[in-house]
Amino acid sequence: MGGAMKIVLIDSNARAVSSEDREVSVGSLTRLLGSKPAVTARLPNGDRLLTAKEPCVDNGFTIGRSRVVVGAGVVVGKRDAVGAYTPPKTNVDTLTKLVRWVAPDNMPRESEDGRTMVTAILVDPETRDIRQVSLRSDAGSLDGAVGGRCRFMMRVTTADAVFVKVGIGPRAAWRKDGLVFPGRSLIVGCSRYGTLVDVATDIASLRASVEFKSPDAPDWLPPSR
Repeated sequence: MGGAMKIVLIDSNARAVSSEDREVSVGSLTRLLGSKPAVTARLPNGDRLLTAKEPCVDNGFTIGRSRVVVGAGVVVGKRDAVGAYTPPKTNVDTLTKLVRWVAPDNMPRESEDGRTMVTAILVDPETRDIRQVSLRSDAGSLDGAVGGRCRFMMRVTTADAVFVKVGIGPRAAWRKDGLVFPGRSLIVGCSRYGTLVDVATDIASLRASVEFKSPDAPDWLPPSR
């Protein structure tokens, strides 16, 4: 790592993104981040996101649909011919729009392979089944849980949102409190910062209040179990 240059600092405690002049060395970045730095991600423009290997704060952030990063972050450019980091191409204003702050109580758990995990409720009108599932907190896992491409339908409480499987034509559906949802659906927690968190809806209460209906059936039916 080289000498002083422009960097972009993502401060999760202050919830601020800023451009600063800093010495880009292991020692300087360790003091800034609170632990030895490591490359966490490569941005589309080639910039690197450096974060602490052992963060000393509980707050975090995401960039776009990235996983949650705990602690602060430093964005630098790629290395030059002699191995020193170059100034980042990332614009502070652009990055500010992409960053979402994550409070400690909304931090997802990690699986054994280090990926963040959340609990959700899968509602399947084809089998009239409602069950709890665990999945990684990314868009791809939502698609996998419903068995195809899904889309956000609506926020049903201040804590939870419903994602439904994309489909064409008549499909089995489920309803609750007068609201009808088409096809297989996933209820999952969605924090105020846009990250997926554990579902807050009580599954027992949900089973007691949901009904299902096939496209050609005249009546709504309770869950199969």
